[in-house]
Amino acid sequence: MRSREEEMEVHAGGLVDVDLEVGAEELRAHLSDVLSKVSYGERRVLVTRNGRPLAVILPVADAAHYAELIDADDRAAVDAVEDAPAGRA
Repeated sequence: MRSREEEMEVHAGGLVDVDLEVGAEELRAHLSDVLSKVSYGERRVLVTRNGRPLAVILPVADAAHYAELIDADDRAAVDAVEDAPAGRA
């Protein structure tokens, strides 16, 4: 079984450095405040449920950046398959 820190690393920390952690119930009660922190403060928020990572809320600019990185990885993977010798893909 993974520790809480390992779980966060796998779900969020490995992909996104987070600035804040908030429980799902707290998020429900303070959604407007959290969204303001994300949009105006450019902060990333890890949402947890029962101490386990559930989601990450990112500013729009960060999401666009991650989408570009994913697209670049996808293009590189397609190129690698296309360049592989026949029968090796």
